[in-house]
Amino acid sequence: MALTDLILDRPSVEPARREERRPPAVARVNTSSLGSIEAAVHPGLEVLSIGVWDVRRAPVAGQPRLRTLTADLANELLALRDRPPIIQTVIEGDLGPAA
Repeated sequence: MALTDLILDRPSVEPARREERRPPAVARVNTSSLGSIEAAVHPGLEVLSIGVWDVRRAPVAGQPRLRTLTADLANELLALRDRPPIIQTVIEGDLGPAA
């Protein structure tokens, strides 16, 4: 829209642009976000955070824009040293209204 059209409250003569839908550049894969690594990976992905999935089979190699990858690898690293895994306990409940 030209400035003159805006000031005179005239409709724009420019054709309407079709909005492109691109996948997000940042993705989180865990139990409360995306359900799989495959659903998150695409050529425009820049940041990937992996929560509880097996990272060894992650299809992230060769992603041209991927610059940050975070993952919970503690138990995998401990297993390489024949050490016991870290026990995780999830406690769910209602904490009441926010103060």
